[in-house]
Amino acid sequence: MQPVMAVVVDNQILRYPEHWLIVIDKTKKWCHERGETFYRILRGRYLSERVDVVCQELQISNDYFYRTLEKIRNYAALNAAWYHLIAF
Repeated sequence: MQPVMAVVVDNQILRYPEHWLIVIDKTKKWCHERGETFYRILRGRYLSERVDVVCQELQISNDYFYRTLEKIRNYAALNAAWYHLIAF
């Protein structure tokens, strides 16, 4: 069976969707391994929850939220680069 080479999402072509799913899965697992705070920040951000609500729930500062989110994004980007989905 051939891998799916591209799909259309919101009128945009997404190439190598199976690789993107791997990147997402690895990122979720990585966050979960780092504890509830990392995982909750990831979940809150991509469910479009308000930052102040997530920060209040976790009892963290906005600065901590954004620094952690940057770490999560960097991890995801490195995985995406590993699968040649993006270039650095």
